[in-house]
Amino acid sequence: MSARIDGLGVALIEVPRLERALRRFGARLESRLFSRSEIQYARRGRRPAERLAARLAAKLALRRAVFPPPRISAIEVVRDEAGSPALRWPGSGPRVRAHLSLSHADGLALACVWLESGAG
Repeated sequence: MSARIDGLGVALIEVPRLERALRRFGARLESRLFSRSEIQYARRGRRPAERLAARLAAKLALRRAVFPPPRISAIEVVRDEAGSPALRWPGSGPRVRAHLSLSHADGLALACVWLESGAG
């Protein structure tokens, strides 16, 4: 059986806008959007808001690619065996693979997600 693309999602986040929201709503907003491990990962870097913005973009891109879309809080950006960013969410079965590409520059964070099924 050949693989096919079953969903595609792209999201762009303005890093300064997320920074302002996090300053205004603090840990309450942070815990609604991100897992504990995502927050810890972001804080280990020089630009935590940039890392969080990329993760939020990934979650929004996945929501655009999947039907029905999972809750933002149910989606987690993790690292795969090779250390690359990957997505985990409830309902993602073994026959659906989510590919994730993240980028950030000039105050913007971009994520692209495409879903592949039928592999294997």
